[in-house]
Amino acid sequence: MFNRTSDGYIYTDLPFLNSWEASTGQQGQTGTITLFTGRSEGITFSPRTGFDSVSNTEMNNSTQMHIQLFLSDLDKIWSNASSYYTGQVTVSAPWIDPHVRGSYPCYTVGQYSVLHGYEKKRQMSIHFAGDYTSLTTHFAFMEGAASEGPRAALEIIGDYH
Repeated sequence: MFNRTSDGYIYTDLPFLNSWEASTGQQGQTGTITLFTGRSEGITFSPRTGFDSVSNTEMNNSTQMHIQLFLSDLDKIWSNASSYYTGQVTVSAPWIDPHVRGSYPCYTVGQYSVLHGYEKKRQMSIHFAGDYTSLTTHFAFMEGAASEGPRAALEIIGDYH
């Protein structure tokens, strides 16, 4: 069993940028690491579908390369971490899914500390709301967008009182 001395949260200047351990507290010998990519790594990644659970034998070349690059980078952070990879992966690529056609905010190194929080700042009579304006744990998630809409609406209502 992998020694759980970390929660899996990684912010790095390595190509994958950000990941976290998504199965904390679950029973069993395996876990799940969520990987968010951006920059050229995200743009060049082209899995066969927008959402898919696959094994190594079912992956297209782009997915195999993407996973191998991530595992190589992960080994730079946690020595030998790639040896725990089971060969199973769930891929989500919202930008190619015809039912989603979406994306998520992805800061490069230095942008998070400079920009995060400013995106929701009112600009004269313009108010901003979306997943990118959430300062909670819902940043980059639909829950963030859902919680920020009412906040912006209340700001606008406040302008008329």
